[in-house]
Amino acid sequence: AVSATFPPRRRYAGAMRAVAALQILLWPQAAAGLRLLVAGGSGYLGRQVCREAVQRGWSVTSLSRRGENPCPGTALDSVKWVKGSATDEALLQKLAADADAFVHSIGLLLDSSSDLTSLNFITSGSRSVPDPSATYDSEMRATSIALLEAARSTKPDGGADRPFVYVSAAEAGWQTNELGRKIEQNVAPAWLGRYLSAKRAVEAALTAKAAAAGGG
Repeated sequence: AVSATFPPRRRYAGAMRAVAALQILLWPQAAAGLRLLVAGGSGYLGRQVCREAVQRGWSVTSLSRRGENPCPGTALDSVKWVKGSATDEALLQKLAADADAFVHSIGLLLDSSSDLTSLNFITSGSRSVPDPSATYDSEMRATSIALLEAARSTKPDGGADRPFVYVSAAEAGWQTNELGRKIEQNVAPAWLGRYLSAKRAVEAALTAKAAAAGGG
């Protein structure tokens, strides 16, 4: 899959950039009639991606743990809401086969090893409460790789690569500058370091996949 990552400095602006990235990657195709699969579409950022995509003409399917429309009576009524796990291989294969592009927006701020999981209800814009055993690896890295593999394995023979947009974090770029490295090493809490490591692992996987396919 042709991939793109972006750091959402502001959640709604990030959603607009995610959909804009898809528009660019699919150019010169128009969005009307194209099918978008959003992993984590009921989350705070994911629902903004779904809303923006619907308004731009996409046919949108969301896969999430809840599988429910978080805002009935809005543009999100047009989204197909699917309940399930983003590591369910059979389900991912089925959904990916019917998609023209993908967005991964599953996130978790405080995982099981942070000892702060009870605060997720407060820190999550969607008031999501993750499974008690959820980790950054299981929720962000594993689900991203699973979706990427489903996109790869269901690509039609002879067909063009399908765009894959991953929602990363601006702080994942801290390692690229001295100030950022100092903040992460000396100031940031340990859980944030693990969070960023998971984001970077996915970015590295996407970069490697794109390079292997001759993309950028």
